[in-house]
Amino acid sequence: GTFSDIGFKGKDLDTATLQTFCSATDCFVKTWYDQSGNGRNLTQATAGSQPQIVSSGTINTESGRVYFQTDGTDDLLQSSNFGLTHPSSYYVVFDNIAGNGQYDALVDSTNSTNDIALLINSDTGLLIWTDAAGSITATIASGVRQLAAAVIMGSGAGSSLQTNNNAAVAGTPTNANPSGLIIGRNIGGGSPGAFRYYELIAYQGAHDTGTKNNIRQNINTYFSIY
Repeated sequence: GTFSDIGFKGKDLDTATLQTFCSATDCFVKTWYDQSGNGRNLTQATAGSQPQIVSSGTINTESGRVYFQTDGTDDLLQSSNFGLTHPSSYYVVFDNIAGNGQYDALVDSTNSTNDIALLINSDTGLLIWTDAAGSITATIASGVRQLAAAVIMGSGAGSSLQTNNNAAVAGTPTNANPSGLIIGRNIGGGSPGAFRYYELIAYQGAHDTGTKNNIRQNINTYFSIY
């Protein structure tokens, strides 16, 4: 197929260039570029497993904000060496399309054991899940844009999960450090989910409440989530 790197105009995706490139066709995401300069890009070389961003020439948007969508079957983007260790902090803006099943993988690590993940629990819950111990669950909705903020310590107290402007839920999930990052389904090919992805931010280190709230407010100002 034909590929093109689409940049930004100001803080927004250059939708005019994207529209011109895609014309009246469908377009899919091969690489979601890391904007930090650290090269932690999420990629998918297989055309049939790339999430869709343009449908018949129309860019996927909700309230003026662009998203790409996984199909709930085999779509995924991944980085085999994401380069973060715990503690770490994650912020993801997404839409959980109604009809996902239990434990569909919104954000997962590429570990085959001692896994850590953000999973959808039957459309109404989001959880930090680990196959070791100490999962955390927070409430979400289906079919609306929402924000999740997760602080993952890796061991001991201090981990938390917060959705939208709800109170943070604390817990002690235990796991090994993630070797890589994957979105859309897990590394073994299971737990696929139909999700709209707008933004994913990952930081090294555990954010305190003040830092987390500042980032959440900045995201909410741009996306008008809550």
